[in-house]
Amino acid sequence: MNVERILDLQEKAQREPLTEKEAYDLAVALGGGPITEPQKDYIELLLDQTGNDLDEYTNVPLDELTLNEASEIIDAIKEDLDGFH
Repeated sequence: MNVERILDLQEKAQREPLTEKEAYDLAVALGGGPITEPQKDYIELLLDQTGNDLDEYTNVPLDELTLNEASEIIDAIKEDLDGFH
């Protein structure tokens, strides 16, 4: 989604309720959408490699993470992996 569309949706949201699809698209564009299956799989793979548990990085269940939270956790786990090598 381009910046213009994001701004349009933000302006519309101030005037009237967004449709469910518009609200979802805006949330995803702003990084607040739900975690994707590939992100879940990657986090689980990285956790297996470190031997760590998800609760060492967050108290939010894997299925409830946002895109931004998942990305931050992936970065943190990768930093821990770099420390192992």
